[in-house]
Amino acid sequence: MKHGRRERLDLVGALRILAQSNAFGFVTRKVFVWVVLITFSLLMGTLAGLYAIDSQAKVLSFLGHHGNGAEHSFLKLFLFFVCAQLLYEVLQFARRSFQNRVSVAVTDLLRRRVFEKYSRLSYSDLQSVSSGEVAQLHASDAQQVAAVWSEGILSFFTTLVLTLGVSLFLVHQIGFPGVVFFVVLVVLIWLAQRFARQTAPAMQQRAHFSAKRLSVIQESIRSVFLVKALAAEQEFENRIRSLANQEQDTKLLASAISCRYVPVFASLRWFGWAALLLWIVYAPSVSEQARDPRQLVALVFAVNWYSSLLQDSFLFVGTYLSFIQVGAVSVQRLDRFLDQPSRRPALVAASPELPGENNIGLAHVTVEYPSRPGQAALRDVTFSSHAGQLIVVTGPVGAGKSTLLRTLLGELVPEHGVVVRRPGLRIAYMSQDVTLPSATLRDVLRLEFDNSVNDDSRLVELLAQVEFARDLQAMPSGLETHIGERGVTLSGGQRARVGLAQLSYFNEAEVLLLDDPLAALDETTSGRVISSLICGLW
Repeated sequence: MKHGRRERLDLVGALRILAQSNAFGFVTRKVFVWVVLITFSLLMGTLAGLYAIDSQAKVLSFLGHHGNGAEHSFLKLFLFFVCAQLLYEVLQFARRSFQNRVSVAVTDLLRRRVFEKYSRLSYSDLQSVSSGEVAQLHASDAQQVAAVWSEGILSFFTTLVLTLGVSLFLVHQIGFPGVVFFVVLVVLIWLAQRFARQTAPAMQQRAHFSAKRLSVIQESIRSVFLVKALAAEQEFENRIRSLANQEQDTKLLASAISCRYVPVFASLRWFGWAALLLWIVYAPSVSEQARDPRQLVALVFAVNWYSSLLQDSFLFVGTYLSFIQVGAVSVQRLDRFLDQPSRRPALVAASPELPGENNIGLAHVTVEYPSRPGQAALRDVTFSSHAGQLIVVTGPVGAGKSTLLRTLLGELVPEHGVVVRRPGLRIAYMSQDVTLPSATLRDVLRLEFDNSVNDDSRLVELLAQVEFARDLQAMPSGLETHIGERGVTLSGGQRARVGLAQLSYFNEAEVLLLDDPLAALDETTSGRVISSLICGLW
């Protein structure tokens, strides 16, 4: 992990990153309505809490000054206190509920953005992005940014509003002594910022090691057959154990820092409350009325309720700020991924070179080899296609057949000319190197969609059409046979035929682009597949 300047951010730098981030701005626009609801419930809850404090003090004072003849007035005061207290609790619960909704919404929005971006990357873009990085963005970083909103900004804002409102109310009730307690709270905020600066690097490292550990676990699960074939179980176990130990060390470091600061937060709260109480009792500036035991009991009771109201919030102010600083690093990674330029060409829906009824084609296209700039793989190519047409492109190795298909897909950018595609056209593609997931044969064919549906007869029929029936009979587990990562337990010809059957299962595309699908098959099998599938079912 890089421990450069970008990884260690102070609070101001973190907020600046969030303000300039495209990903964070996108999320902010999406959850703005919920933020308004949270703010409203927070302000109303604070107001209800203030009235609850005031009415509580009045109830206690009333009990000290009045006898049994004022039950009606007392009942009104008591009911007002109960209603205010109930409203405060309900609105605070609503605020927490809204915050949880914001967290879920932000995580979902960012994960969809990452998936959409990854699905639109061109072939050359995919070479520079590892699956582990995408998994970290999709899982860890999306949750960290959600925590910035739900546990960072909103919780910290809640604490500030609650503190300011109740402190002003207290100053209004008891005068200057309330300022003393407010100063203590300001000191707590300063200590919380120090706490955040101490814990943020440890939390960042913990997130990094956690993402790396999950990436290695996913890699070992996906490639379990290959891992066992290479007898590399111990190596993967050691890597996972090492990352888990590093993650645990950073977690213990953050906990140790918390143990150093949290008691200070808690004790200062009580020191502030004690100082305020002594001021009220002994300060000459306090009026004789306030020194009345009955008034004093009411005031102390209200102040104690007030300080309890703020205690939990201030204990976690440092944690809130840490979420903001750690989340800023995740925002940087998301921005780097989401803002990278996509090199897909701009597809046009019509061209004077091609008739309007055509599905897909090229108009005077020239494409260079990605690895050999200046050398054209395709030069001034123009062709068109229409529904039901079978087009076969032949040529020696290196003639540009695969380049042609990748250009039609939009994976390569033409130097000249345009790719013409009918709007809404659905295209399926099968490459020379068939990529199969690590799963059973049944799940590979269906991509694990809707396992509750029993369509084994259809799967067997599709496998028969690609000349895989005899191979299936030779497998003791049949459709339950686990083929391993990338189909490692299958031969090249078997992988190609399973890929063709998989393509047939999802037979909803209007255009099929097949890159040398019969290369691994013998002449007899190729002829049967062409007859039964390519020229038959398709």
